[in-house]
Amino acid sequence: MHSVHLYIQETLESGQLGKVRDMLSGIPHVVDVGFSDKAPHDVYVDFEAHQHDIPMQIIQALEKEGLHPDIVSA
Repeated sequence: MHSVHLYIQETLESGQLGKVRDMLSGIPHVVDVGFSDKAPHDVYVDFEAHQHDIPMQIIQALEKEGLHPDIVSA
């Protein structure tokens, strides 16, 4: 399994975070989506190791929703 750590520039409320979690969880091969309680802009996404294009799919999906994500580490 691989992980990607993202930073979303916008401040999202709990309802918006739930929508982001659902959207990202719907991407094929995404295994888990988590948010940091201490840093609400941080998003962690685990995905199957053999799928190397998942980070770009995540970025594109978030940008399509009008968000501005940056990959912190992958």
